[in-house]
Amino acid sequence: MNGYPCFKNVNLGDIDDVFDRVGKHYGATDNLPPRGKGWHKATAAAAQRIADFENLGNLSAESLAYVYENTLVTRQVRKASGIHSTPGPLVDYIVWQLWPWIEAMRPEHRHVFEPACGNAAFLLSAMRVMRQWSEFEDGPARHDYLKKHLRGVEYDEFALEVARLSLTLADIPHGNRWDLQQADMFLGTTLEDGAKRCGVLLANPPYERFTLQERARYENAGFKLGGYTKACEMLRRTIPYMRKDACFGVVVPQGFLHSNEGTSVRQTILSDFELSEIGIFEDKLSEKGEHETAVLLGRRSKRQRSAGTLGFRRVRNPGMDAFRDRFAFSSEDRVEASRFMASSNADLRVPELDMLWNRLSSYPVLGDIASVAKGLDHKGRTLPRGCWTVHEPARPGDPQGYAKVDNDLLIFATPRPVGMNLSPSVLLHVRAGMPCGKPQVLLNYARVSREAWRLKATLDERGLALTSAFVAVRPQVSGTNGLYLWALMNSPVANAFAYCHSLKRHTLVGDLRKMPVPRLSEAHAALIEQAAIRYRELATAPGPLYQTEATQGGIRRALLEMDAAVLQAYDLPPRLERQLLDLFTGVPRKGVGCEFTGYYPPGFTSFLPLHLILSDRFQRAAADVTSERFKPGESAYVKQVLAAATAEAEED
Repeated sequence: MNGYPCFKNVNLGDIDDVFDRVGKHYGATDNLPPRGKGWHKATAAAAQRIADFENLGNLSAESLAYVYENTLVTRQVRKASGIHSTPGPLVDYIVWQLWPWIEAMRPEHRHVFEPACGNAAFLLSAMRVMRQWSEFEDGPARHDYLKKHLRGVEYDEFALEVARLSLTLADIPHGNRWDLQQADMFLGTTLEDGAKRCGVLLANPPYERFTLQERARYENAGFKLGGYTKACEMLRRTIPYMRKDACFGVVVPQGFLHSNEGTSVRQTILSDFELSEIGIFEDKLSEKGEHETAVLLGRRSKRQRSAGTLGFRRVRNPGMDAFRDRFAFSSEDRVEASRFMASSNADLRVPELDMLWNRLSSYPVLGDIASVAKGLDHKGRTLPRGCWTVHEPARPGDPQGYAKVDNDLLIFATPRPVGMNLSPSVLLHVRAGMPCGKPQVLLNYARVSREAWRLKATLDERGLALTSAFVAVRPQVSGTNGLYLWALMNSPVANAFAYCHSLKRHTLVGDLRKMPVPRLSEAHAALIEQAAIRYRELATAPGPLYQTEATQGGIRRALLEMDAAVLQAYDLPPRLERQLLDLFTGVPRKGVGCEFTGYYPPGFTSFLPLHLILSDRFQRAAADVTSERFKPGESAYVKQVLAAATAEAEED
């Protein structure tokens, strides 16, 4: 600021002079702080610390936002107020994706509204874009235009001060009287009025649910809430009120894409708006974030857009750096908007490997051949005094059962049994937790990994009791048994289904019941069971001294053959099988008794079913050629195998 006359030779030690100059420069002399003795002392100390910095010329709005969220917002305040910053790369991505629609607007219609604006990240990004289109040169006229077309609402007064300072820094040397309102956006008609006026709605609202106290307070003030979550309520009171050609870019919790309370808003979006993109992000997008989020981009249009297509993009946690650096996505698809309209509740989700699940949609599901249910829960606060629930280790006479999934659990072993109190007086929910005395598959309820290998299924031959840390999968029809189900639940299909359909931490039982399973075939069932027996035999063998193939390589080969037998029963086209198995490339598969990080050797690009790759015929072909052996056409054997696979694909 020393480049401006009124700040020339400014002395930060003279607090009164500094504030007088600032007020004069911004025309805000009537809005200066009171200057008592305590204020002077505290402000002088802060000014001295600032003066110790050599140069603040590179101080940015993003720096202010970082300081605010990391030093002035405690964990308790963050949770109570639903404070979560929007990462700069995501803000810029949303605004720039809306660029064509904003550019097409008449300048007087480019009103940007950011409810729950926090430090005004979206307003700042919109300002940078709008400056490029303004017919005004850099000066008071352009500043006045920006002031009239940027509007934010925020409940937190301190966040609002950071927003004002951020906008001021971004528009130096002009004034700071921005249209930022301190208010509770859920009271009055703040949201509705802002939506009616704006041409661009940008928001990352709080995700938390309204507390009972908040709901009572709003209802006492005459406002009946339409939803349980703040994000959904904000959208319910903005989206339907937007005018023709107005566009929006909003960040919402992923639950909004399918929740019952959001159905009417989603139906409005699908019927009255042109959706251009749905983006899905896992929970490591922001530094402090714990939510899985979604981005919706759309524009109001008179014509129904259900016949068009839109982009469905996804960023998994390993791809977050790539998105931050260059807006790269882990996966991208074009999908028909009509698929959402056809959903009974306008569900906006598209699972990863969508073509695979469409292919398997006509198959039987796990719930058709097995019972699937969680284990028992013991009472908590209502547990009778003096009663026990679990003894670890078990004591003599205790009923035995399984209480937790250890990190080192092996899929060919069983969890460590513990003593478990099964008295009705200590049980809260029973479900499938009582001993059945028959073979059952135990499946972890909480995911064992963030990545694609999310399930560890173990086979419990004794049918002991289990807690809700496990899901019990028990055969219900002839032609299936525990070993068959165990192989299915450890397969790449089951793990991919859990990865593509499950929530952040848990694999829900209702989802598991919908998992597609192969059509029952005695031949395929026998092949799967034989491969499962072979793998378990090698994985549990004392070592190669007793079983020559019980090596890392031999165990891995047996595991591949078990997976291949399961995949052969699904009878997938080679390209879909390849897409499925590519999901696991580079992903460690733990608890399987060998090192396993993928299905294909480096450089292998062909679309061959796994059972053909493992066949003696293909292995002989591979041995005949050089280091380039996996490229098609290098061997007569490979040519023959590829020709057979191609013929299979064409038939499908």
